[in-house]
Amino acid sequence: VSPGADNIKSFITLIRNATSYKDPLFTMKEGTIYYNTIRVTNGLGWRETFSSDGMGYDSTPPTADFINDGNSRQADLNYTSNTTHLSATWSIKDVQSGIQSVQVGVGSSRGLTDTVPFITVANSKTSIVIPGTFKHGITYHVTVKVLNKAE
Repeated sequence: VSPGADNIKSFITLIRNATSYKDPLFTMKEGTIYYNTIRVTNGLGWRETFSSDGMGYDSTPPTADFINDGNSRQADLNYTSNTTHLSATWSIKDVQSGIQSVQVGVGSSRGLTDTVPFITVANSKTSIVIPGTFKHGITYHVTVKVLNKAE
C-alpha cells in the first residue's frame, strides 16, 4: 500500500466527468493506511497521477481506563460537601485514530445530562471542575462523552 500504486485494487476506467467511485466489495482492514489514487488521461493521451495523503480504518470506539468523580486519578469519590461545583478525572484513549472531542455533563442518573448539559473540553484535558448548583442528599452522575477521529 503506497501512494500512486494500484496494489490493492487495479486502476479502472470511469465515465467522463465522474467525481466519485465506491467499490461495494472492498473492505478496509484495521491498521492499514490506504491511499486514493486517480490517474487522469486527457484527449491527447497525456497522463497525470494524483494520490491522497492516506487514511486508516478505525472500527473501535475510544476506551476508558477510568472515569472518577473528584479530582483524583487513584480514588473515585462517593460524597462531597460542595454545592457550587463537582469535579471529574478520566483517562481515555483511542490508539487507532486519536481523540477528536471530549464532552462532560452531569445528570440525575447514568448517561443523563439533565443537571449540567454537555460542556466541550480540550482533547488533552483529563479533568474538569464543573460549575453548577448541587443539592445535598442527591446523587449526581458525571458522564464523559468521547468521539474519535474516525468518520
